[in-house]
Amino acid sequence: MYRLSLPDQLDAVVGTAFLSAGETLSVIPVPCSTPSNANALSAFAWSSGLSASPNPFRDGTLLELLEPLPADTKIQVLDCTGRLVRALHVRRSESHVWWDGLDERGRAVANGVYLASLKTGGEWQSRRLTIVR
Repeated sequence: MYRLSLPDQLDAVVGTAFLSAGETLSVIPVPCSTPSNANALSAFAWSSGLSASPNPFRDGTLLELLEPLPADTKIQVLDCTGRLVRALHVRRSESHVWWDGLDERGRAVANGVYLASLKTGGEWQSRRLTIVR
């Protein structure tokens, strides 16, 4: 078993590969901002109790919870590969949170499609987000 990682400058682990002796594995990077990837991601983004305005956005978007939260939670912003880009903490008493389009290290993320996901009551609620700068 080998752990497959992207180059250091991309700062992400892709997954785990199981290879027998003599087998090879090829990895082909695909830009996440292509329309084909955006369409694939939209299959995972469904209408829910989470809205985003404006969307698409340039400098940031307001994520609004349409249902009250039973406890403090976090909204996970994922890229089209499923990698965590940013975790936004939401207090039980709040109904919205602002995402400024930055990752956990404070760097602006690339143009493209992202997924904001929130787990409530054992179910995932998600909203597709599109950044166009």
